[in-house]
Amino acid sequence: MVSTLLVLVVAAVSLTLTWLLLRGRNAEIRSLADWDARKSEVDIEMFRVLVDPAEERFLQRSLSEIQFRSFLRKRIAVALRALALIEKDAALLTRLGELAMRASSPDLAREAEKLTTAAIRLRMNLWFMKLCLWIKWLFPAWSDSVPVRDTRYNALLSHLVRVRDFAYREARTQG
Repeated sequence: MVSTLLVLVVAAVSLTLTWLLLRGRNAEIRSLADWDARKSEVDIEMFRVLVDPAEERFLQRSLSEIQFRSFLRKRIAVALRALALIEKDAALLTRLGELAMRASSPDLAREAEKLTTAAIRLRMNLWFMKLCLWIKWLFPAWSDSVPVRDTRYNALLSHLVRVRDFAYREARTQG
């Protein structure tokens, strides 16, 4: 009985996770111009500073315990906001990749598939990062560092550049 219940819970969580990953389809984006209008400006280097364990140790040594906990929670809140913006961008890029996969050019479709795959992977990583940050927010004295420094956001944007290049080449050959 317990094993059946466990399997059902795992299946429900898996379905929910899959639905959340693919809900980027609802993002209102129809072209690269839409992406340019809706994208968020996220400073990845600043995000890395916010979650840097060395910075955290410095703050812990420099501030009183109460000040440290308060300041750490504010930093985590800013980091969570940055992750929300990155997640929004990843959802938009998932949708943009899906649209570009329908292109007549096989090169563009291949790059669009890479973009979509990278966006979905990033979104999966973001959930883990958020979980770690929430745990850290709840337990500021937790001494383990939060493994969230590499968001792969820059890699995702490099896939977008390649998709954009192929799309422009295709548009020039057709027009």
